Amino acid sequence: MKEDFYVLLDIDGCITDGKNQPIDVFSCYKLQQYIKQNQLNVLLCTGRSATYVEAICQLLHINHWCICENGCYLYHPITDEILINPTISLESLNYLKDLEILLNHQKHQENFNIELGKEMCISLNPINESIASLYQRIRQKLDLTWIDITHSATAVDITPKNINKGDGYDFWYHQVNQKGIQTIGIGDSKGDIPFLNKSNIIACPNNASQEVKGLANIIAKAGGAVGVLEILETVFGDSV
Repeated sequence: MKEDFYVLLDIDGCITDGKNQPIDVFSCYKLQQYIKQNQLNVLLCTGRSATYVEAICQLLHINHWCICENGCYLYHPITDEILINPTISLESLNYLKDLEILLNHQKHQENFNIELGKEMCISLNPINESIASLYQRIRQKLDLTWIDITHSATAVDITPKNINKGDGYDFWYHQVNQKGIQTIGIGDSKGDIPFLNKSNIIACPNNASQEVKGLANIIAKAGGAVGVLEILETVFGDSV
């Protein structure tokens, strides 16, 4: 039954092609129509902030709690409520505030930008460098006592200790508090693996990393939003 399924969907690399890339509005419209007409329970599980998530929810007709900033909090696009993940420690938050000040001072010499609008995690965007290279370089310089570090298709994400999309999944699942639900996780990169591993069905668009493809039950032939629609049609049928 469709009402028993929840689709957890990453943004960058799944709905969009990533930061500074144009959104495929036509494919997103087809995806929105499919979600709406089939009354699917879809939520976003992303490193993005609530403000960005709100816009994507409006684009895709999503009206469920979403997991934001790699599991730091839940955001509801209809009520604008935010629920902070209760497992985040004060020590981690204080460390992140001090670290953000330091990184702001170093960003020009270290050659990265800091994403605007984040409330509880820090996201770094590389300049003339790959995500993987920036991730390795920054990781070697950080004290990981109070923080974790991962990356998506578009950013290196620094989060409170033990907070990731998998922990966000657990927080969301407790909030939904509905017995018998099944989940489909759709992601494309390293940062998605914690929530994908908790999903009943793991799926990815064709542009996903080899690490994610190695976990997937369903790999779309297409990438991005077209691939996501392909996945939903594979699971639910009823193409629109």
